Formats: sequence, structure tokens, C-alpha cells
Amino acid sequence: KVEEEARFLNQPCHIYRAEKHMGSFPKEDAFFRCTAEGCILEAVKYAEDSKDIIVRVYENVNGRHRGRLILPWKITAAWKSDILERKKEEIPFMENEISIELKPYEIQTYRFCVDK
Repeated sequence: KVEEEARFLNQPCHIYRAEKHMGSFPKEDAFFRCTAEGCILEAVKYAEDSKDIIVRVYENVNGRHRGRLILPWKITAAWKSDILERKKEEIPFMENEISIELKPYEIQTYRFCVDK
């Protein structure tokens, strides 16, 4: 809980008010989502060597957690990667999500090829 509060303090959410309009987005949504309780989605970026998407998550409450990592695009290939973004292990995916499992304080890096 302390880490979560510290993140809110150090990385405040910026809110922009807009007039009511007919838009195509739902009232509430997330660009990327991690459903694993106690896990933080820390980074989303392009790979250094391609247009692949790199996603980094970590466990922060000293527990084992399972969940899903959900992307906004259809996945065409997915890998577990090392911290230097090198592909280590191809992993199964369903449409736009993968299943994840993290050990206490574990950091995991994933690499995705997506169809935007």
C-alpha cells in the first residue's frame, strides 16, 4: 500500500476536462491492463531494435500472483524477454492477452509483435 501511495505522489495523474461529445471510446478504459493483484505494470515502450512492444511488470507485495496482461492490439507473436529485450522464450497468447505468473518481487519483461 505504501508503494502505491508513493507512486501516486511521484507520478500524479493529470486530468483534462472536455465538453460532453459523442465519442467512440467507452466512459472508462485502460490502454494496457494487468489483472494480477499486487503486480505493477511499470513500462510500455518500443523495442530498441524494432517496432515490437516491450512491457515490463513486477510483483510488489511479496506474494505469488497470476493474472492476464491485456494489450489494446491483436498480438501476432509474444516472447518472455530479458532486461535487455532479447527474446528468451516464445509464449502462448489469445487474441490480445497473455497469462502471467509472478513470484515475490519478480520483474518480468515481455516482447510483443502486434497488429495495429
